[in-house]
Amino acid sequence: MKKNIIIIIAILLISNLTFSQEENKLYPKINKVTVFSSSAQIEKSIPLTLKQGFNEIILCGNSPYLRRQSIQFNNSSDFMITEFTPYIQTVRKDKSAEEKLDAKNKQLLSNLKDSLKKVNKEIYDIKTLDEVYFKEYEVMYSIQSYYQKDSLLEAKKMKDVLSFYRNKSIEVKSLIAKTEKESLRLEAKKKELETNIQLILQGDEEAKENNINEYYIKLTLYSQNDIQTSLQYMYSVGGIKWNPFYDLKFNKSSNDAQFLLKTEFQQNTAEDWEDVKLVFSTQDSEEQGEPFELEPMVYSLYSSNTSPKAYGTLLGKVIDARTNEPMPFVNVIAMQNGVQKGGAQTDMEGNYIIKPLVSGSYEITASFVGYKRAVKKGVRASSSGYSSGGNLFLEPSEGKVSAVVCADYTIEGEEEIKEYEGILEIGSDFAIVDDTKTISSFDEESPSKNTLATSLAKEYEVEMNYSIKSGEKAKIIPLEEKKANSFYKYNAVPKKEKIVYLSALLPSWEDMDLINAKAKIYIDESYVNDSYISTNQTSDTLSIPIGKEKRVVIDRKVSFTQPKKFNRKGSILETTVTIDITAKNNKDQAVNLRIDDQVPVSNIEEISIEKNEISGAVIDEKTGLLYWDLNLNALESKAFTIKYTIRYPKTTKIAFD
Repeated sequence: MKKNIIIIIAILLISNLTFSQEENKLYPKINKVTVFSSSAQIEKSIPLTLKQGFNEIILCGNSPYLRRQSIQFNNSSDFMITEFTPYIQTVRKDKSAEEKLDAKNKQLLSNLKDSLKKVNKEIYDIKTLDEVYFKEYEVMYSIQSYYQKDSLLEAKKMKDVLSFYRNKSIEVKSLIAKTEKESLRLEAKKKELETNIQLILQGDEEAKENNINEYYIKLTLYSQNDIQTSLQYMYSVGGIKWNPFYDLKFNKSSNDAQFLLKTEFQQNTAEDWEDVKLVFSTQDSEEQGEPFELEPMVYSLYSSNTSPKAYGTLLGKVIDARTNEPMPFVNVIAMQNGVQKGGAQTDMEGNYIIKPLVSGSYEITASFVGYKRAVKKGVRASSSGYSSGGNLFLEPSEGKVSAVVCADYTIEGEEEIKEYEGILEIGSDFAIVDDTKTISSFDEESPSKNTLATSLAKEYEVEMNYSIKSGEKAKIIPLEEKKANSFYKYNAVPKKEKIVYLSALLPSWEDMDLINAKAKIYIDESYVNDSYISTNQTSDTLSIPIGKEKRVVIDRKVSFTQPKKFNRKGSILETTVTIDITAKNNKDQAVNLRIDDQVPVSNIEEISIEKNEISGAVIDEKTGLLYWDLNLNALESKAFTIKYTIRYPKTTKIAFD
């Protein structure tokens, strides 16, 4: 008897412990999510009823990808955490589609499932019967074939056999037809029941696999009193992807520009976010941060005793390595001995021109969001004219890559510069120092990170709450709206191409606190082009490329005289070059147009250039670069002339334009 009592008490204790543990499994609600460049900080809370003494709870429903070291709990005077154990637990899914139904729909669903089970049984039986009839028919056919081949069989017996076969065949075929008809009816009934079940479940499929992984957090709390309180905690998790972009809207009838910052966001944390507050931050997550290190700022002065510099120009093209298409609006810089000496942005056809450069060897670098930085080394800028930098092939970035070089790979930002072969992925930032400023690194893979390189990190608090399921299609979420005054600027370099490009200029852009991001350009609500907003500049006016303008036309024609003797010996020749430029505005409103061109310069006595006419252009005497900044009224055209005379040794080959 005593033994039985002990067993009963043990059973009660075990059952009570099981019940207690089940009751203490809590599912906290996500209140807020702070989204960083590649991770998110999840903030949760749960109300608690604590008894005096020790209380054991288990926090369930956490992402299996949470970072254990990032778990933090709030400080509370109501209780003290005495034990903390996070662990992975394989559990049944939190709530199935059926459990979400009310009592009426649950009963209806149960009836439909019972009917579906009955129909499936009938389908199985009819298929079995159908197989029996087919077997019977095959046996009969075999018997008939046997008797037909038996020549000794009497005619009377043959007649009886065939009569039996005929009657039996009609009977079996009739049965087969009947089973097939019944089978079709049952299949239609089955489909109808399955459709009704899905309608009740609102399209949610009942999972065949009901086990998932969750991170459980087991806590032991000590409270001095019975109390109603709450627990808040947070943790960091990966599986985050957000790409900011601007909808940039201009209006032809006014100078208003509207900047709508949005993000394309997707989360794959294996945890659904229901009605949560979202904050997007351009900084890296807290636990990954580290202090910045200062890089040397090197100033250099050229000695007045140095020989005159010979200037050259580098040109080339940037191409998408996947599609072999030219890439517009790509930043290209020329480096010499680790110092930036010049830069440019590619046009709509992917072409770039970097000028003027001191003759010598350069490293040409191209970078664009989402692509690996492409570098071509050892390109020479010749004093005799243009030097080709060749094609730079940008490849999509799969990680953070410092440099992609045609032959060798240079990784910057380490204690010393090393040479590698192949593509090397690194995590450290790097810096390039020129005569006046430090140019910070740029992460092509994650545009949102690049704000750190130019300014303080920014946070964008989303106005409304969002529900975002793990793994669902990316959502477009608005972050911020700003307005500014802008004006249009048209630019043309007819020496390179007879195309006019349109840009939007924002004189007060620094007050807008923009970030580096792609932009979709709209004019009067009509989509025009994709562009890119780069805040990595020191200019007082931000220039945003929009694209080609076909209604502003420019033409350039070059003519030159035949070389003639300049001195009696005929050792010096003379040629006059005439360049006629015409610009016409076919729009119904005035435009502001800048036209760039040049007159050659010489740094040797044997070659001299005499400027005869430049039609009022602004010119840099040292470089020969000149431009016109003019207003063209509607349907107005203007013409300009550049004329210069070149005297050069007879033995020298000269490019006249």
